[in-house]
Amino acid sequence: MHCQCIVSEVYESFLPRSQGGEGEYGRECDWWSVGCVLYEMLYGETPFYAESLVGTYGKIMDHKNALEFPEDVQISKQAESIIRAFLTDR
Repeated sequence: MHCQCIVSEVYESFLPRSQGGEGEYGRECDWWSVGCVLYEMLYGETPFYAESLVGTYGKIMDHKNALEFPEDVQISKQAESIIRAFLTDR
């Protein structure tokens, strides 16, 4: 299993500033984390894993295109839907 974690402090300083914010931590970071944990519980790997931290950041920034649900693990449509709902911009 690959283990790569983006802690909220990194996420907080990275994503909001890129969107013109002040880098403040908000509830959306917590909900994002819930989505990541659910994904990892069901798939056994992080949703935006890459071989490098820069690659992981790139996938997070392009999460709308980078988020994939491997077909070799069957999950319900409801589970996929809630993960997608948590892993969103807002």
